[in-house]
Amino acid sequence: MQLFSTLTPPPPGFEVRQLSQADLMREPVAVYTAERSQLYALLGPEQHLFRGVIIEPRKHFSIDAGSDRLWLIGAPAAAHGQLADICRPLLEMLSKVSGLQQTLQATQAGPAPGKGPVPSSRPPDNRPQITASQNHLAQIINLMPQIIFAADSDSKILLCNQALADLYGARAEDLIGMTERQLGAPAEWTQACDSADRQVFEQRCRTDISELCRQQDNGRRHYYQLTKIPLLLSGSTAPAVLTIATDISARRNAEVAVMDLNQVLEQRVEDRTLRLEEANRQLRFSKEAAEQASQAKSLFLANMSHEIRTPMNGVIGLLELLQQTRLDSDQQTMVTTARDSASSLLGILNDILDFSKIEAGHLEIESIPMHLEEVVESVAETLAPTARKKQVRLYCEVDPAIPTSLTGDPMRLRQILFNLCGNAIKFTSSDFKSGQVFLLAKLIRRDTHSVTVSIQVQDNGLGMDETVLQHLFTPFSQAETSTTRRYGGTGLGLSICKQLVELMAGDISVQSSPGLGTEFRVLLTLPADSSAGDTDEPCLQGITALNALVDDKTSRLVDHYLQAGQAVVTTAALQPSPGGAQPVVLCEAAAGEEPGERAAVWRQRYDKPDLPVVVLVPRSDRHIEAGDANTAFVANYPLKRRELLDAVRPGARVQAGVEQPEPLPPLPLGLDKGHILVAEDNPTNQLVIKRQLEKLGFRAAVVANGRLALEYWHKHPVDLILTDCHMPEMDGFQLTASIRSAETTAQRTPIIAITADALKGAAERCLAADMDDYLAKPVSLLSLGEKIGKWLAD
Repeated sequence: MQLFSTLTPPPPGFEVRQLSQADLMREPVAVYTAERSQLYALLGPEQHLFRGVIIEPRKHFSIDAGSDRLWLIGAPAAAHGQLADICRPLLEMLSKVSGLQQTLQATQAGPAPGKGPVPSSRPPDNRPQITASQNHLAQIINLMPQIIFAADSDSKILLCNQALADLYGARAEDLIGMTERQLGAPAEWTQACDSADRQVFEQRCRTDISELCRQQDNGRRHYYQLTKIPLLLSGSTAPAVLTIATDISARRNAEVAVMDLNQVLEQRVEDRTLRLEEANRQLRFSKEAAEQASQAKSLFLANMSHEIRTPMNGVIGLLELLQQTRLDSDQQTMVTTARDSASSLLGILNDILDFSKIEAGHLEIESIPMHLEEVVESVAETLAPTARKKQVRLYCEVDPAIPTSLTGDPMRLRQILFNLCGNAIKFTSSDFKSGQVFLLAKLIRRDTHSVTVSIQVQDNGLGMDETVLQHLFTPFSQAETSTTRRYGGTGLGLSICKQLVELMAGDISVQSSPGLGTEFRVLLTLPADSSAGDTDEPCLQGITALNALVDDKTSRLVDHYLQAGQAVVTTAALQPSPGGAQPVVLCEAAAGEEPGERAAVWRQRYDKPDLPVVVLVPRSDRHIEAGDANTAFVANYPLKRRELLDAVRPGARVQAGVEQPEPLPPLPLGLDKGHILVAEDNPTNQLVIKRQLEKLGFRAAVVANGRLALEYWHKHPVDLILTDCHMPEMDGFQLTASIRSAETTAQRTPIIAITADALKGAAERCLAADMDDYLAKPVSLLSLGEKIGKWLAD
């Protein structure tokens, strides 16, 4: 018996094979296949000779006798383990039934024509051969496990095998001439058999009973599959019926087991489906709860922003106004300190809001044209006073090979660099060594559409060990965690930096060792700004520069910038040739030395009164006077590239970068034009905005809510309205809607929102409400003057 499979993986016990006709003609054979028609096509005209079992994949188990030579089985995947055990007895039965039929046919037909001994005038005596054949047939029948017997039209048994005798507990010869009813067969059994026998006698065709149950004397129920075949026994003219009954209890039990398994599997599927539906319901509930929590959080952040920024506006605004009054040096120091503290508190608030917006996925990165060199150098320039106070030298270097215009988010990039560079200055001590901080931007790769740059912040400060580095970017963790708390901070800055860099599709890394300093590295790939044209890049071709700088780091940086600008740089003390071009001398003023004196020293050395000299001075020395045609003063620590190149170029040596005092807001803007109405419910902010407007030279009327503002607008001419957004009785949005509905286009009054709501969308909501502009609290005197001047111009 062969068990073949044309499918992979095969059921256990089956062999995967590319079948041939010879394989199928072996008896018996079982084939597991999904294409029965292909087997028939392979057999061709010999398919009627095929004996075996064909198993096909089905959802449910089924078994059927296609003919006396063929069984058809549909098997689900769960029944694969039992297929071999089901097929083997079926193949064995088919083999034996086939042998029995061939023997019966040979016995009934006698010798084939043209074969056997030559006939003689005396008939041969074939009785010994017939007797031997009958004995052989009896032995074969008795060895078969199936119940086999023949009965006449009266249901009397004409012949039977031992299996039938064992069923009734008698000898086979004792059953001859008896009926099964007489032997005590169950009524259901005899009725079904009698009905099938009548059909055979009437139609002279085979009849099958697919399943018939019979309860044995021991109470066990057995299931049989019956085949009824018309038969004409030798020497008799009366028709008979040959019955072959196969015990299919094992197969049926397997089917029942498979059905039970199917039910179990279906129940499991149903249970898991119910659990999945419950899990989905819980997920939906959790999602809705999370969305509600997110909405509540956003509302809380908006309220917190408003509640904190409102008093902060009063504090910072009054301090700013106080700085404009007559104060002695001690008072000015105290006011400046108070204002710096308020600004630090506002920075902490901004960190918390940024972290919450990133966590909620509400922070978006812009993609607008930006000048990377300006962004990096402006951060260094802004932090220069802080570095000077800590006696830390701040160096800034931007690779000249980086394209002038790229696309990115300059505001968020500044935020990242302010945090990293500010931390570097904060944690760099000059107690025992010279404190140094480096802000470097280098070109890593450039292609047609993008540029990859590395921005590094290095210091020689405290450094960190491996334990601190592992949690450095974790929210609310800090590198300095001692109880002395020398450095302060929220522990959110680096976490925000990391998340902002990742939102820019970049990478941030850190290397540090205790006592040896720290290096942060930000790697960004920025698209090139295709809309930007060529910029006026200073060219120093034909210029010779004499580098006489003492600071080796600044000297190296100057060499890099000048050589990139095509200048010839030398450090030798060259005597200028009488008829040649004068070299440009680059030097730095010594401590306590006036920059002009340093230029005079070099002119005296070469005896050249018109010798061009560029003097580098610390950026925070603001008392330096402007240079002359041959002298340029360039601010250092940090050194800005364009300022250096402009100072070296002929005709551009006019105080190229020394910082000037921050200009005061333009005062006044004009008392003859500018009657302003202010709607503000907070008493402190009422005082602040009124004093700010007076300082700017405007007459102002201040009311406590939108309803009073609307009444005032109807009664008095107003040039501009400043309104808070959140007020009792009538807020700023309702006030704007009421005014817009009552005015004409020719009489439109500019309305500027002043609100403490700093969350994303606040400005858009104000503009969508038909307001003209937006200011976020705290409002500085300078920004307030610029906004009012914009809307009252002409």
